[in-house]
Amino acid sequence: MNSLHYQSYLGAVAGVARDDYAAHRRAVESGEAIEVASKDGRVRMGLAPLPWDSDILGMPAMRVRDVFHAPGAAGDYAAWDQAARRLDAALRKAGAAFADARIRLGDYAALEAFEANGWRVKDVLNIYYAALAGRTLNETPREDQNAIMCAPIGPVEAAAVFSRCGRLFPEARMRNDHVIPPEVADAFYARLFESVTAREGGVAYGAAVDGQYAGAALYREDDGLRDLGFGLAYLWEIFVRPEYRGRGLGRRLLEAVLRDAARRHDAFEIGTQVSNLAANGLYCAAGMRLVANAITLHWRR
Repeated sequence: MNSLHYQSYLGAVAGVARDDYAAHRRAVESGEAIEVASKDGRVRMGLAPLPWDSDILGMPAMRVRDVFHAPGAAGDYAAWDQAARRLDAALRKAGAAFADARIRLGDYAALEAFEANGWRVKDVLNIYYAALAGRTLNETPREDQNAIMCAPIGPVEAAAVFSRCGRLFPEARMRNDHVIPPEVADAFYARLFESVTAREGGVAYGAAVDGQYAGAALYREDDGLRDLGFGLAYLWEIFVRPEYRGRGLGRRLLEAVLRDAARRHDAFEIGTQVSNLAANGLYCAAGMRLVANAITLHWRR
C-alpha cells in the first residue's frame, strides 16, 4: 500500500525505507487506531482519538493518522469517495465532533472525496529538507558588530521569548478555522509549545539585540524515522519580534539551529504555510530543498 503522508516521501528522499502500512496494521491490531476502508480495500485509513486536543477544544477530537491506497488507486475517485463516506460514519459512531487529516498536495481524487464528504482545507504546507551530513555551515560568531547574539536558551526562557513575539503560528490551521475562537487557538498552540519544550530532544535558541531577546527558534527530533536509525530533526517554530524584523535575525537563528542539529542528526525538516512568503524565502535562501507539499483538512459534525 502507498502512503499519502508526506513523511513517507521524506523517508524516500533520505534513502530510508519506511513500512508505514505495517505500522498502521500494528496500530489497528493493538486497538490504538480504527481502520476504515473502501469496499474493495484499495483505500485504507487509520483513525485515532486526540485526548488533549479534545480537552482544549472542548469537544471529542480524532485524527486520520494514516491514509493509504493500493498501486493504481491514487486516481480512483469512486474508491476514495466510498472510503470517505465510511470515514464520516466511523467518526459519528465514535462520537467525534472534530477531526483533522493531512494528505499530500497532488492527490486530487482523495482531496475531492474528502471535500465532498464535509472536510475543508485549513492550510497548505511546503515541506523543506536538508541533509546535514557533510553540510558546510558558516560558523557565526557568538556576537557581531551589531550586538546580535544567538545562543541556546532553556524552556522557561523560550516561553518568555515566544510570549513577546506575538501569536504562535499566525497562519496555521487552527487560526484558519472560523469555528474555533481565537482564544481557543491561542490555548491550543500554547499547550503544544509546552508539550514540545517538555519532551526530550527539544532545543531552543534565542537571538538577542543589545541584551534584549528579539526572537527565538525551537526544533526537536522527529519520531518518524528514529526506529530506523535515522536522525531527522524538524523546526517547530522560528519567530522574530516585529520591531526587530529586517535585520537578519531569522537567518541567524536558522543558521544556529542547523549548526546545532548537524551535531546530532542526519537531516532537517521544515514545514511552513505556502502563504508565508517571508519564511519560504528564508528557507530557500538557506539552501533547503522543497521536497513535498501537504494539505491539512478539518471535519466537523
